[in-house]
Amino acid sequence: MKKYTKIYLFVLILFLFLNAIFQPQNVYSQSDAQDTTNMNLLKFDDEIITKSSDLLPERISFMENFLWGEKGAFRKIGFAGELSPETREYELKLRRTMLTIHQTLGIFTWVSMAATVTAGQLWLDGKLDSPTLHRTLKWPTIIGYSLTGLLAIITPPPVQRKPEFSTITVHKTLAWAHFLGMVATPILGRLILNSNDYYKSARFHQIVGYTTFAIYTTSMLVILLFE
Repeated sequence: MKKYTKIYLFVLILFLFLNAIFQPQNVYSQSDAQDTTNMNLLKFDDEIITKSSDLLPERISFMENFLWGEKGAFRKIGFAGELSPETREYELKLRRTMLTIHQTLGIFTWVSMAATVTAGQLWLDGKLDSPTLHRTLKWPTIIGYSLTGLLAIITPPPVQRKPEFSTITVHKTLAWAHFLGMVATPILGRLILNSNDYYKSARFHQIVGYTTFAIYTTSMLVILLFE
C-alpha cells in the first residue's frame, strides 16, 4: 500500500511541476518587491482596472486559471474571495509573500543539497564509516525541494504578464534539468545496492548528483544576482 501511495504522490508532484514549467513566463520584478502599502496595486498607466477580465493576466496558465480564475477552485471553496479589484490587491500581496517564502525555501534546499552532496563525497572517499548521514540528509533536501516547487505552482498570478525573455525564463528552463536530476539521483542511489559494480554505479550516482546541484545553484544565482 505504501508503495502505491508513493507512486501516486510522485505522479501528482510530476503533473504539478510540469504544469508550472509550461505556464507562460512571468517576471517577478523589482517593482513587485517594493513596499506598496500605500499604492493601488492594480494601477497601470495611471488607470485603475475595474473590469473583471482585466484582473487576471491574458497569458494565464492552466493551473493558475484552475486555482485562481474567476471560477477557480480556491474561490469555490472560499479560500479566495470573488474576483474583484479588492481581492486581487490582496492576492498580489499574498503572491509577494509566497514568492519570498519560495526563495527562502529554495535557499534552505540548496544548503541541504550541498550538505547531502558533501556527505556522499566523504563516504565515497572513505572518510565516513557509513552512508547513513548522506541518506538522512536527502530527506530534508527532497522535502524542501518539493515545497519550494509547490509554492511556485499555487502562487496567485500577476495582473499583467509580458511575453518577454527574462531571468525567470532561464530560471524555469533550468528547472527542467534540475527536476529531472532530482528524480534520477535517488533512483540511481537505490540501484547501487543491487549493482554488480558498486564503484561504477556509485560514480554515476555521484556525477548526476553533482550535475543536479550545479544546475540548481545556477538556477538560484540567476534570480538572486540578476533579477
